[in-house]
Amino acid sequence: VGNSVSEELFFRGYLFKSIERKADWKAAVFFSSLLFGLAHIIGSTSIIYAVMIFLGTASLGALLAVITYKHGTIWPSVFVHMVMNSKERLVGFDKSSSIFVFNFVNTPMETQLIICWGIVSIISAIITLFYLQKLKKAEIHS
Repeated sequence: VGNSVSEELFFRGYLFKSIERKADWKAAVFFSSLLFGLAHIIGSTSIIYAVMIFLGTASLGALLAVITYKHGTIWPSVFVHMVMNSKERLVGFDKSSSIFVFNFVNTPMETQLIICWGIVSIISAIITLFYLQKLKKAEIHS
Protein backbone atom coordinates (compact mmCIF):
# COMPACT_ATOMS: atom_id res chain seq x y z
CA VAL A 1 0.00 0.00 0.00
CA GLY A 2 2.80 2.42 0.92
CA ASN A 3 4.63 1.97 -2.38
CA SER A 4 1.46 2.56 -4.37
CA VAL A 5 0.65 5.76 -2.53
CA SER A 6 4.20 7.16 -2.55
CA GLU A 7 4.79 6.32 -6.23
CA GLU A 8 1.45 7.85 -7.23
CA LEU A 9 2.12 10.96 -5.16
CA PHE A 10 5.45 11.42 -6.93
CA PHE A 11 4.82 10.22 -10.50
CA ARG A 12 1.21 11.35 -10.99
CA GLY A 13 0.69 13.86 -8.19
CA TYR A 14 3.93 15.79 -8.62
CA LEU A 15 5.68 14.87 -11.89
CA PHE A 16 2.61 14.48 -14.12
CA LYS A 17 1.04 17.69 -12.80
CA SER A 18 4.33 19.63 -13.15
CA ILE A 19 4.82 18.56 -16.77
CA GLU A 20 1.15 19.18 -17.56
CA ARG A 21 1.46 22.78 -16.31
CA LYS A 22 4.47 23.42 -18.54
CA ALA A 23 3.38 21.45 -21.64
CA ASP A 24 0.09 19.58 -22.04
CA TRP A 25 -1.49 16.43 -20.64
CA LYS A 26 -0.29 14.23 -23.50
CA ALA A 27 3.35 15.19 -22.92
CA ALA A 28 2.79 14.68 -19.20
CA VAL A 29 1.45 11.16 -19.83
CA PHE A 30 4.42 10.32 -22.07
CA PHE A 31 7.23 11.66 -19.90
CA SER A 32 5.85 10.62 -16.52
CA SER A 33 5.23 7.06 -17.76
CA LEU A 34 8.68 6.93 -19.38
CA LEU A 35 10.32 7.90 -16.08
CA PHE A 36 8.04 5.50 -14.17
CA GLY A 37 9.25 2.66 -16.41
CA LEU A 38 12.91 3.65 -16.07
CA ALA A 39 12.63 3.86 -12.29
CA HIS A 40 11.48 0.24 -12.17
CA ILE A 41 14.39 -1.28 -14.12
CA ILE A 42 17.08 -0.20 -11.68
CA GLY A 43 18.89 -3.33 -10.56
CA SER A 44 17.57 -5.57 -13.36
CA THR A 45 19.75 -8.60 -13.93
CA SER A 46 19.19 -9.11 -17.65
CA ILE A 47 18.37 -7.01 -20.71
CA ILE A 48 15.27 -9.04 -21.60
CA TYR A 49 13.94 -8.77 -18.06
CA ALA A 50 14.69 -5.02 -17.97
CA VAL A 51 12.90 -4.46 -21.30
CA MET A 52 9.81 -6.37 -20.17
CA ILE A 53 9.73 -4.60 -16.81
CA PHE A 54 10.16 -1.25 -18.58
CA LEU A 55 7.39 -1.97 -21.10
CA GLY A 56 5.06 -3.22 -18.37
CA THR A 57 5.63 -0.39 -15.95
CA ALA A 58 5.75 2.35 -18.61
CA SER A 59 2.45 1.18 -20.13
CA LEU A 60 0.96 0.86 -16.65
CA GLY A 61 2.32 4.35 -15.90
CA ALA A 62 0.58 5.69 -19.00
CA LEU A 63 -2.68 4.10 -17.92
CA LEU A 64 -2.33 5.55 -14.40
CA ALA A 65 -1.52 8.99 -15.84
CA VAL A 66 -4.55 8.93 -18.14
CA ILE A 67 -6.73 7.86 -15.20
CA THR A 68 -5.33 10.75 -13.16
CA TYR A 69 -5.98 13.19 -15.99
CA LYS A 70 -9.50 11.90 -16.63
CA HIS A 71 -10.54 11.99 -12.97
CA GLY A 72 -8.53 15.04 -11.89
CA THR A 73 -7.15 13.24 -8.83
CA ILE A 74 -4.55 10.55 -8.12
CA TRP A 75 -6.79 8.39 -5.92
CA PRO A 76 -8.29 6.18 -8.66
CA SER A 77 -4.76 5.54 -9.96
CA VAL A 78 -3.61 4.73 -6.40
CA PHE A 79 -6.32 2.06 -6.25
CA VAL A 80 -5.34 0.58 -9.64
CA HIS A 81 -1.67 0.66 -8.59
CA MET A 82 -2.47 -1.20 -5.36
CA VAL A 83 -4.34 -3.86 -7.32
CA MET A 84 -1.40 -4.26 -9.72
CA ASN A 85 1.09 -4.51 -6.86
CA SER A 86 -1.04 -7.12 -5.13
CA LYS A 87 -0.75 -9.44 -8.16
CA GLU A 88 2.76 -10.39 -7.05
CA ARG A 89 1.42 -11.79 -3.81
CA LEU A 90 -1.62 -13.37 -5.43
CA VAL A 91 0.24 -15.14 -8.21
CA GLY A 92 3.24 -16.06 -6.10
CA PHE A 93 6.10 -14.01 -7.49
CA ASP A 94 6.81 -12.98 -3.94
CA LYS A 95 7.31 -16.54 -2.63
CA SER A 96 7.68 -15.48 1.00
CA SER A 97 4.17 -14.09 1.29
CA SER A 98 2.15 -15.44 -1.62
CA ILE A 99 -1.38 -16.60 -1.07
CA PHE A 100 -1.53 -18.68 -4.21
CA VAL A 101 1.59 -19.89 -6.01
CA PHE A 102 1.16 -19.69 -9.76
CA ASN A 103 3.93 -21.69 -11.36
CA PHE A 104 4.33 -22.71 -14.97
CA VAL A 105 5.64 -26.28 -15.08
CA ASN A 106 9.45 -26.28 -15.15
CA THR A 107 9.63 -22.59 -16.10
CA PRO A 108 12.29 -20.37 -14.51
CA MET A 109 11.04 -17.51 -12.34
CA GLU A 110 12.53 -14.88 -14.68
CA THR A 111 10.55 -16.33 -17.60
CA GLN A 112 7.38 -16.27 -15.52
CA LEU A 113 7.98 -12.61 -14.65
CA ILE A 114 8.62 -11.77 -18.31
CA ILE A 115 5.34 -13.44 -19.28
CA CYS A 116 3.51 -11.65 -16.46
CA TRP A 117 4.88 -8.23 -17.42
CA GLY A 118 4.14 -8.93 -21.08
CA ILE A 119 0.51 -9.52 -20.14
CA VAL A 120 0.49 -6.38 -17.96
CA SER A 121 1.92 -4.39 -20.91
CA ILE A 122 -0.73 -5.58 -23.32
CA ILE A 123 -3.65 -5.08 -20.93
CA SER A 124 -2.41 -1.64 -19.82
CA ALA A 125 -1.90 -0.55 -23.44
CA ILE A 126 -5.41 -1.68 -24.44
CA ILE A 127 -7.07 0.07 -21.50
CA THR A 128 -4.98 3.22 -22.08
CA LEU A 129 -6.00 3.31 -25.75
CA PHE A 130 -9.65 2.91 -24.69
CA TYR A 131 -9.34 5.83 -22.27
CA LEU A 132 -7.58 7.99 -24.87
CA GLN A 133 -10.33 7.25 -27.40
CA LYS A 134 -12.97 8.30 -24.86
CA LEU A 135 -11.02 11.48 -24.06
CA LYS A 136 -10.69 12.30 -27.76
CA LYS A 137 -14.44 11.90 -28.27
CA ALA A 138 -15.13 14.05 -25.20
CA GLU A 139 -12.80 16.79 -26.54
CA ILE A 140 -14.55 16.73 -29.93
CA HIS A 141 -17.99 17.13 -28.35
CA SER A 142 -16.98 19.97 -26.04
